Parts: sequence; structure tokens; C-alpha cells
Amino acid sequence: MQQNPLQFLNTQTLGLPITTPDTPTNGSLGVNVADETIWGVEVEASISPVPSFTVSFNGAYTDVKVDKVELPGILPVGISFSAAQVNRNTPTFSGTAAVSWTLPFHPADSDVILNADLFMTDDFGGQNGEKLPGYNLVNARLDVKGIAGTGLDLGVFLRNALKEEYYSASSVLLSTFPVSSVYVGEPRTWGVSARYRF
Repeated sequence: MQQNPLQFLNTQTLGLPITTPDTPTNGSLGVNVADETIWGVEVEASISPVPSFTVSFNGAYTDVKVDKVELPGILPVGISFSAAQVNRNTPTFSGTAAVSWTLPFHPADSDVILNADLFMTDDFGGQNGEKLPGYNLVNARLDVKGIAGTGLDLGVFLRNALKEEYYSASSVLLSTFPVSSVYVGEPRTWGVSARYRF
């Protein structure tokens, strides 16, 4: 159980006195207003039917329930707050499924390793009770290590392979603001890396 989590209330038009401990020069006031019950479970597992091949999964389920909302009596008239506005930053579910495969043969006398993963999340983050939509990301990487018996390693990676359009975090999501703003997630990207070990 979490008691009195911090919420930020918009106080721009309420004329709080200058003696307020955190005078709202930024237009908001931090207040402890709610009691919550939070519980969850995390799972992590992997299986390797052969040493060169591994499948793994990790995930978390989190349930958040708002038990009570109570505004301090010292706040001025005009501030209202409900359970629907309490921030629930954690997604109900998030997890990653991954696979790693090392080729059983050695082209150019090197080790070839393929890694791929799928990251999944439900709605998350946000402000004032609003959440950002969930999304799925697929990533992959191919590494060729010790090419021709030397210390040269080459790698090719691909992130957001399916060109998912998503928001990575919120900036301002408040009903009292005329515009909501968020941070946009990275588009599909790819690249090449090289390393030489002497």
C-alpha cells in the first residue's frame, strides 16, 4: 500500500499566498492527496534446447487501485481532484521476448550470432490520470566475431524494425493547458559497428 503519493495540482488562477512553501511560480503545487494499493508480479525465464540457441522472456504485471482521495484542508477554494486524475505511471503489463542464435558452423572462421527481441508495453506514464498508448518494438542485431581468425568484429543492427509510431514519454498533459505535448519515440534506425581487438 502506498500512502499519500505526490500529485501536482494546477494553481495558476487561484492566487496562492507568497508564503506557500513551494510558491507556484511554475503554476503548480505538489500535494499528497491519495492512498493507493499496488501489487504485481514479475516473471523471468529462459530456455536453451541446445547451447547455441536461447529463447528468453521477462515481464511484469502491475495493478494499481486508488483507495482514497483527500485534499488537504489548507488548500484554497477552487481546487478539485478525483481518483480518475491520480497518476498511474506503471503499465499494467510490460515485457520482452528475445531469441539468440549462434550459427553451428563458422563462415570465414568466425562466430555468427543473431539476436532479436520484441518489447511490449500497455498504456503507461502520462499525467493527471491520462496515459500514453502502449506499443510494440521489434529489434534485431547480427554480429560476426573474430573474422578470419583475427580480432575484427562486425555488427549490423536494426531498431524499431516495423516502423512503430509511438510516444516515449509525456511532456505536458494537463486539461488546463490548451496544448498537450509528448516525446515521440525513435523511428526505424539501422547501423553498422566495427571493433578490432589487438
